Amino acid sequence: MNQSTSTDTNIDTFNKLVNMSYAETLESTMNASTNTQAFDTYPDTDGGHYYYEDIDKLRTSWTEEPHFLPQTITYSVVFLLGVTGNGVVIFSVLASRSTRFATFTFMVSLAVADILFLLVVIPHELLR
Repeated sequence: MNQSTSTDTNIDTFNKLVNMSYAETLESTMNASTNTQAFDTYPDTDGGHYYYEDIDKLRTSWTEEPHFLPQTITYSVVFLLGVTGNGVVIFSVLASRSTRFATFTFMVSLAVADILFLLVVIPHELLR
């Protein structure tokens, strides 16, 4: 079997699965499989393939989800306030010689850790 025929077969199989309903897909994969133990444990899986009921929902962009805009605005406000507030703490402690004690050094350390947390977690949560 050459590469072209193999690719065409995979595309035909994919198109057939996309056009089948969830029940038909699950039934056909269960009939084709000799190992039904995987179906008892995970009814939506077959050999690493996941069958989704509403294939049209998978085709829509994640930016069209109803929670996208409120979530983006909330995370943006938290990000901006967190970076700004911690930046002010760092600047105010480092700008004054009278605040260079262990307590203030600890505050700067916490502010830097908080900024790093914001830089790593907020973008990750927003794209999740």
